[in-house]
Amino acid sequence: MSLDGPKEFHDQVRCYSTGKGSYDEVMGGIDLLRQAEIFNGIICGISTINHGFPKEIFNFFLAENIKKLKFAKVKSIGHCDNVSSLVISPAQYTDFMIAIFDLWLGLDDPKVEIRDIQSVVSLILGGNKRECIYMGQCDQFVTIYSDGSIYGCDSFPKTDDLYFGSIFDEPIVVRSNLRIKNLRELLEKRKESCRACNWYFICKGECAKDCYEQLDSVEPLNEVCKNLQRYFEYISTKIRSYDLI
Repeated sequence: MSLDGPKEFHDQVRCYSTGKGSYDEVMGGIDLLRQAEIFNGIICGISTINHGFPKEIFNFFLAENIKKLKFAKVKSIGHCDNVSSLVISPAQYTDFMIAIFDLWLGLDDPKVEIRDIQSVVSLILGGNKRECIYMGQCDQFVTIYSDGSIYGCDSFPKTDDLYFGSIFDEPIVVRSNLRIKNLRELLEKRKESCRACNWYFICKGECAKDCYEQLDSVEPLNEVCKNLQRYFEYISTKIRSYDLI
């Protein structure tokens, strides 16, 4: 479920064409899922509306007994007229996630799972990857649209460069699509410029959309890398203080 924090935040971003916010309906949907015992947590979009309130957002979810969380930075894709006004900087997102990490660590409740953070902690401790952004295998993730067309990850807009075929095509035709081959070659080129980084074992080039200016860019954006490194270093330092590594 998508829930962007308390009503005053959520309703500013997720509203109907009438302007009415969707918070009450979302919470009603969560109640229905709980009754059916299939509620599995939320994704909270982080934007210019709510990024400055990590403690309020964290405490809100705990108060609502929502303990499986993912915090996703709003991206400038799609056709919404004002979506770019919601996009925060890499530094703002890192500041938010560091604040959430401290709140989560201070709570010391293993039932509270924050997928973004626990993925990084797991990798630092030598565990397995849990997030696609740390796999370096963006060619393995696709989006299937309502007409059956198959494109790359939906972090990207629908472009011809990422059109891989259709569900009506034979699987071998889709897998042998030249655009997939080109994407794989691009990902390998990107990794060459990242392998010298101390955090490559976590990052693997990170998100193919977030870290690069354009689809065909090879060098990552400096501001993104700088803040990813700050994020990883902060979590690693905290873990070392507990003599876990």
